[in-house]
Amino acid sequence: MIFYLLVVVIFLAGCAKKATITTNNGLSIVDFSPDLSIVGSNIPVTISLIVENVGEGIAHIVEAELIGLDDWTLNDDRGQLVASTLAAADLTNNIKGEQAVKEWKLVSPSKMVNQKYDFSVKLYYGYQTRSTILIRAVGLEYFKSLSKEEQSKIQQGIVSVSNTKGPLEISVKTQQTFLTQSSQLPIEIEIKNIGTGRAFFGGTKPTKENLDIVSITTTGVRCTKNEVKLTNGKLGKLVCYLDTSRVTTLQTFSIDVTIDYSYFVEKTSSITVLKSVAPIAPAASPPPTPTPTPPPTNPSPTAECDQKVRDAMGNKLECRSVSGVPVKICCFQGQSDEDCRSVFDSRRGGDPNVGEANYCTEKIKGGKDYCINGEGECKA
Repeated sequence: MIFYLLVVVIFLAGCAKKATITTNNGLSIVDFSPDLSIVGSNIPVTISLIVENVGEGIAHIVEAELIGLDDWTLNDDRGQLVASTLAAADLTNNIKGEQAVKEWKLVSPSKMVNQKYDFSVKLYYGYQTRSTILIRAVGLEYFKSLSKEEQSKIQQGIVSVSNTKGPLEISVKTQQTFLTQSSQLPIEIEIKNIGTGRAFFGGTKPTKENLDIVSITTTGVRCTKNEVKLTNGKLGKLVCYLDTSRVTTLQTFSIDVTIDYSYFVEKTSSITVLKSVAPIAPAASPPPTPTPTPPPTNPSPTAECDQKVRDAMGNKLECRSVSGVPVKICCFQGQSDEDCRSVFDSRRGGDPNVGEANYCTEKIKGGKDYCINGEGECKA
């Protein structure tokens, strides 16, 4: 049993993921995706971001900004603090770099057609790259005093350049001989952006003024400036001078260079919103049953025009006041006010003084009302 348990422990230890550091990254976006890739209208969606420090520096003020999905309902701010700091990996103890998670909660819009949305995240963070440069110089007179064999064994010039892993890298060039004849040895320091993003100086967001600018400090050399502009975001150069005035024999110089900068990377994702299903229109109301016209009792008009007259079809009409109508109108005798007003409203066009509506227009002999309708006059 003990042997079995020991085998299991060794097996699990071998399967454990080893802590690693990449050459050209500070922070890596491990995952950026929605919890649903296809949704309908007005559906809650969560977009998750996972970042990990895979460089050798400590990341500071890690912020993320969601770009796109402008017509979605967002319950959070687009820009969010992800972490104040994220520690680098500890290779000695096989501890992975620190991770952090950020989520945005949104609600999809209502669309008339299927629509695919491409969106992205910008990850901003502060970082540092450190480099140690070893240079070996030899005094000219001392070098001359050596035999040819001894001269060939002397290692001079740039011995080594070491960098902490991150998105920026330092290299060194020099055009001068390391046989010191003068007190100042010019050294060209190059700063390369080997990451997938862009560097910028200070602050939490890149601007036109600070984009591609980094801060540099050195010990062991005197440099012409302390800020470097990366041309096209990729390469910057700095000239420094090494004091070799006291070199008489063979001497090794150590130069320390530190770059402080902010950096940002991007990653994209997508989601599709399906079109909304059109609501079913309510069934139309059946048309009202028309009031039947009573058959004419006398096909000819009455002998005189009084309050009870007939239309051209011989139907008896009467001029009377109806609730909701400002003038007297002609109605069938015995017709309800509601039915009479409905017929009147359908014909007058909304105006009691125009159109072909039935209404009483004037009075004739004996003070009787005289009627006009759409078919013509109600004549005796």
